[in-house]
Amino acid sequence: MADFGIDAKTGFFPSRPLDKLSEFYSAWEQALASANDQVSLGEDNGPEACSRRASSVIWRESIRQMNVLDTRTLGNNTRLLQRAHHVLAYLVHFYVHSDPAPSPDAPVHIPASLAIPLVDISTKLGIAPVLTFADTVLWNYELIDPKGPVAISNMRCPTLFTRFKDEEAFYLCSAGIELRGVEALLLIDNFLRLREPFSDSDREALGKLLADLTRVIDDLKSILESVRPDCRPTTFYHCIRPWFKGCDANGANSAGWVYDGVKDSHKLDLSGPSAGQSCLMHAIDAFLVIDHALEKHRTPVPSPQNRKADLTFMSRMQRYMPKTQKSFLEFLAALPVTIRDVAEEDPKLTSLYNDAVGSMKEFRNAHMKIATLYIISQARRGPPGQASAGAEAGRSAVLGTGGNELSLLLKAGRDATSRAALPGPN
Repeated sequence: MADFGIDAKTGFFPSRPLDKLSEFYSAWEQALASANDQVSLGEDNGPEACSRRASSVIWRESIRQMNVLDTRTLGNNTRLLQRAHHVLAYLVHFYVHSDPAPSPDAPVHIPASLAIPLVDISTKLGIAPVLTFADTVLWNYELIDPKGPVAISNMRCPTLFTRFKDEEAFYLCSAGIELRGVEALLLIDNFLRLREPFSDSDREALGKLLADLTRVIDDLKSILESVRPDCRPTTFYHCIRPWFKGCDANGANSAGWVYDGVKDSHKLDLSGPSAGQSCLMHAIDAFLVIDHALEKHRTPVPSPQNRKADLTFMSRMQRYMPKTQKSFLEFLAALPVTIRDVAEEDPKLTSLYNDAVGSMKEFRNAHMKIATLYIISQARRGPPGQASAGAEAGRSAVLGTGGNELSLLLKAGRDATSRAALPGPN
C-alpha cells in the first residue's frame, strides 16, 4: 500500500502533522492565521459578524494585493504541497464566503494571488484546486501531545472557519472514521497478497477477513452516529456548512467562479469538500464491487428515483482526491478476481460477503439519517427566526456537494449497495 501513499498506521493521513511553510510563503500563512479574527461569513447578519465587516474588507483587499508567489520552491515535496494546498484552499473559501453582498448573477473572481499558485500545486498533487475532504480532515490535524500517537484522543484541528467547537467535532468525526478504517485497508491488502488458486486455508482466511471487515464497517457506523452530541445541526447548517460551498452549490445555473490568471478556469473542478471524497469509503466500495454507476445490471432493477440521481457522483468525487488515492482506486477496480467473485463461487463465503454488504447498507442508512438531521431538515426549517425563508426552502430540492439533489443521491447510494448482495445458496 505504500506505493499509493497509504501508511500502515495512519492510512490516508500523513504519518505526522504537516509543518507550516517556509518564510517565503509567510504571506499565505499569515493571511490564514489572521482570517478568524478579521473575517466573518458574508451571509451572517448577526452582531458579531457585522462587527467584523470593516476588518473583513481590509483582509480581502490584502488578498487582492498579495503578490503571486512562485511555487517552484516547493518542488515535488508531497508534505509541502499538501500544506500549501490546505492553506490556499482555505484562503479561497474565506475570500469567497466573506463577501457580504455578492451579485447572484455575476461570477466570483478569485484573485490571481491565490488562483495561480493553487492551480499549480493542485496539478502536482493531482487534486482539485478548491477546498476538499483532504484539506479539512486529512491535512488538518496536529497532536495535542507531540510525542503521542496519531489518535482521535490526541488530535485537534488547527484550521477552522468558525470559533465553534462543533466544527472541530465535525472534522474529528470524519478523522475517527478514517483512522478506524485503517484496519479495513489492511484487510484489503491481505486479500491482494493472496494468489489463485485459493487453498482451503486461504478460503478460511477470507472468511475471517470478511467477518473482520463487517466488524470494522459496523464501527464506522457507530463513529458516524457519534457526531450528534458535539456538533449541533443548526450550528452546522447555518454557521459552518456555508463556508464549504463550491462554485456550483446553487445548482447548474450558478454563476460560478473565475480563477483570475488561469486559462480556462471554467473547466476546473470547484465543488468544494464532501465526505464523498473519502478514499477509504470508495476503497471499501471498490473492494466489495458496489456498483454506483449502475453498470452491472444487478437486481432489483433500479427505481426511477435511483435513475434520477447523478450516477457519476462517486467517480466525480475521485477528482477531488490526490492522484495517489485515485491510483489506488483504479488498481482495485481493475482486479482480475474480486472478493465478490470468490464469494459467489463459495457458499461458505456468500453469507459472510453479504454481511459486509449489509453493514455498508446500514452505514449508508445512518448517513441518510445524519444528512436529514443536519442538512435536509435544517434547509426546510430555515434560519432561526426566519420562518418565511424556511417555507421557501421547503418548496425546492435540498442540494448537496456539486449541486446534486441530496436525498436522491443518498438513497441511490444505499440502494446500489444493497444490489451488491449475492443470492443465498440453494
